[in-house]
Amino acid sequence: APAATAEATSVPVEAVGFRVVLAPETEVDATVLQETAAIVERRLRALGVSAAIGIGDQGTIRVEMSAPENLDQVLASVQQAGLLEFVDFTGLLDQINDFVDRTIATTAGPDREDALLNPETNAPFQTVVTGADIANASVTEVNGNWGVRFDFTEDGGATMVEFTGAHVGEPLAIVLDGRVISIPVIQSAFGAEGGLLQGGFDQEQANRLALQLNFGALPVGLDVLTVEPLEALPEALAAAPTVATSTPTPTATPDPRPTATTGQIQVVEEVFERGRMFYIEPLDQIWVMVVTGEGRGTWSIYPDTFEEGDAEFDPSIVPPDGLMQPERGFGKLWRENPEVREALGWAVTPEFGYVSEYRYQPGGHFDENGEFVPGPGYHVLFSLYGEAFRFNEEDNTWQLD
Repeated sequence: APAATAEATSVPVEAVGFRVVLAPETEVDATVLQETAAIVERRLRALGVSAAIGIGDQGTIRVEMSAPENLDQVLASVQQAGLLEFVDFTGLLDQINDFVDRTIATTAGPDREDALLNPETNAPFQTVVTGADIANASVTEVNGNWGVRFDFTEDGGATMVEFTGAHVGEPLAIVLDGRVISIPVIQSAFGAEGGLLQGGFDQEQANRLALQLNFGALPVGLDVLTVEPLEALPEALAAAPTVATSTPTPTATPDPRPTATTGQIQVVEEVFERGRMFYIEPLDQIWVMVVTGEGRGTWSIYPDTFEEGDAEFDPSIVPPDGLMQPERGFGKLWRENPEVREALGWAVTPEFGYVSEYRYQPGGHFDENGEFVPGPGYHVLFSLYGEAFRFNEEDNTWQLD
């Protein structure tokens, strides 16, 4: 199916949203289509784009979404399969320059037209590990070059340690969606923690790759069939209010108990060794969530005091391998509050912004005269990974909802 043209994805001034129809590059069954749609939704959420997603006619995915700042970048991030592979090039040291930037056939990838086979075996190249073996990825800049730093899962790390230890001096290709990005030569056994991907990326490409690695490769690549501007958002998107104050005003009901306030809010999340930080944009607050037991812990609220021009991180603070120092607002709070730093430990993922469903349930009770007395309530917020957290005002705790 043809991809949308640049003209089709330009943003009209009056558009408040878009209806996009995506089609798999190859025919897939209903289960794979549903899985693909779910990954598309997670990628859009990570980009901060509100969307309603459904399965359309003839095996397509229908997306109705709010208008992003750059539609072309969003569509590129959504439709690319994002399959990263580390591929065995044993015995091909003298030929590696012939394969860089070429499309190859691999044992973990789909059939690709005109893909090159391994000249030693006349069969697809053997994949060692894939992006599914990466636990998290973050964008980094080294000497002016953009790249993606990543950590392996326990199983992925063990596989790479074993393979590289047995293949020192042999080339190992790094392949994205069948295209060979680079073919470094193994100098020594890899550590189990991960590494750095560099392949001539610009910042946008590095951001896109990190997003795709964090939220999974699509089972199949997608073509953009149509893009239609919307002058009004669908009711499911337009009706959701945005929380604008730290104490939502409840709507009175006949029995004077306040009703819950629900909506969608912009959130930034970062995972730490022993908890998480959430930036709640409508409140300009940072919520610190410390794990003290399985599915529960303490909750603290801090104002976000970071301003543009402040130091984003402290170069003198060097994290252990595989961990990272939080940056910007999270980093400033972490550096200036030893109790927060001690409680949370190091960051284990970069920070990601997204749109979360939100609910505030006011608390209270009826007194002896039958009058309703307001009291502490609770907030429900969804993580980037789909978990529902309940934050209790009464005792400043959190729990899985």
